Amino acid sequence: MSVSKRFRTPHDSGRQVAILCKETGATLFMAELPKEADTEPPARRMGIALELALRAEADLSGADLRGVIAQDLQSFEGKLAGADFTGADLSNLECIGCDVRQTRFAGASLAKADFRGCDLRGADLTGADIRHAQFQFCNARGALFVNPLADQTYFWTTKLYDATFSGVEPGKIIFEDCNYSEPDAGED
Repeated sequence: MSVSKRFRTPHDSGRQVAILCKETGATLFMAELPKEADTEPPARRMGIALELALRAEADLSGADLRGVIAQDLQSFEGKLAGADFTGADLSNLECIGCDVRQTRFAGASLAKADFRGCDLRGADLTGADIRHAQFQFCNARGALFVNPLADQTYFWTTKLYDATFSGVEPGKIIFEDCNYSEPDAGED
């Protein structure tokens, strides 16, 4: 299904745009978009709705945001666990203290993204563009980094126990002060 077709119905009608739960179809957030958004393509309209939802501190856990275009997005302590950003363009994302456990970023553009203090446990970044991205003070235990497009990608002081890195050219990802040890009992 094409991105524009999927975003037209049922949750994009005129200026009203809804972000839906992928599993249940329930509305997680409804936004009235500004008039300037009328000429934007549907995937970008959803990006504007995403930005409004994060500003409103909406819980977007499980949200269906496949193919959304939301470049230069900022999220502080966003609740996005289990959301699906497959094929999304989140270039220049600034994500600080966000809950993105089990979030799917497969094939997404996260070029120049900055993840700081985020919970990425079990996140799927298979085939994601993570060139020039930074992961600082994150918990990425069990995350999948399979065949990512990587270059000058940095992991600083990040928990990487049981994370999978495969299909990456040597030297494209830099690790500094990361923890690869099994967590102690009761530790996340």
